[in-house]
Amino acid sequence: PYRIVAYQGALTGQPSITFSAPVNATIDYGSGSNSVISVIFHDPVVLTISNSPADGGTSEGAGSYERGTVTAISAAPSGDWQFAGWTGTGIANTADANTTVAMDHDKSITANFTRIQHILTVTATEGGTATGSGTFDQGSTQTITATPNAGYNFVNWTGGSVADANSASTTVLVDNAKSITAHFISDYDLWAAKHGLVGPDAEADADPDG
Repeated sequence: PYRIVAYQGALTGQPSITFSAPVNATIDYGSGSNSVISVIFHDPVVLTISNSPADGGTSEGAGSYERGTVTAISAAPSGDWQFAGWTGTGIANTADANTTVAMDHDKSITANFTRIQHILTVTATEGGTATGSGTFDQGSTQTITATPNAGYNFVNWTGGSVADANSASTTVLVDNAKSITAHFISDYDLWAAKHGLVGPDAEADADPDG
């Protein structure tokens, strides 16, 4: 694995080589000035960096280094991803996206990324139920569904980023933490609203059979 990268001195006479393992040697060409040269050997070790998953982000620092050096490595997540730590040996701080690794031998390390996630909370007012709550990847589209109880009707959704606020089954874009509410109205209140019977005297004046 070694190769000569530098030497000093003049080449005269017959050489006598003395090694100072593993990276240095002295070549003696006999008596006289400039008859000894020093040879320096290069002992490279290779750092390989992979990203997991491949589309989660990028990393820097891979390459060939002198054995025993400490080199900088860095990781940068892509859009909807976040850095989740390094795996491998000799890493100074596995939780830091910008850290160092000791190159005492060939190494393969991994920059790990995970999707950013947000909590979607879906609730319902009196008169029905709603489903769709959970923790989801940032940028994903989730289905939410409202189901009215007997004697009630679905009205709308409130909370933002709902594809169709007037549809009982629709979708919502999870680009941050969100709370979405399904609203319901009773058959009576719906009938009263259609007939203009609102206010404190609405129930006394209403006649659903009239």
